[in-house]
Amino acid sequence: MFRIADISQKKNWEEGNEYDNHPVVNVSWHDAAAYCEWLTGKLKDRGWKIQLPTEAQWEKAARGIDGRIYPWGDEADPDKANYEWKIDTTSTVGCFPAGAGPYDCLDMAGNVWEWCRDWYGNYPSGRVSNPTGPDTGSSRVLRGGAWSSSAWLCRAAFRSLSLPGSRDRYFGFRLILLPGQQGG
Repeated sequence: MFRIADISQKKNWEEGNEYDNHPVVNVSWHDAAAYCEWLTGKLKDRGWKIQLPTEAQWEKAARGIDGRIYPWGDEADPDKANYEWKIDTTSTVGCFPAGAGPYDCLDMAGNVWEWCRDWYGNYPSGRVSNPTGPDTGSSRVLRGGAWSSSAWLCRAAFRSLSLPGSRDRYFGFRLILLPGQQGG
């Protein structure tokens, strides 16, 4: 069963997660990775592997192949995402359909910072297809900005980082199921 490892975090967990259909917040990278492992175990009969996206997968989902600045285009638009304290908390998942990215993913800008699978590091030099982060590190990648972030921090190419054990009311995660898996 998946549960928060540190019971002292229970109060923060409850305060940040009181709304139905909002992203889960106050989760560390370790919590998110453990949830992926737990859910993969629950779905093992289907042959699915649930993961956090790599940073490259996250960015492609948000930016597409045309290099857009925000998932919806090149101009900030407060009607397409929850950022700059517009709502003063997280918003219902999917309530900004006009902010969908090129692959119809929602909430890729604003709402919550999303943990990625990669360790934070410098981008590789030269052209690389589907790069992954370094093999080790001290911080994990966060992408997307949050409801309290400026438009600048919500750009599809903006990168942030935090220690993998950090929990914050602005930190959440997104799951991926890669195409071509059995049953997918």
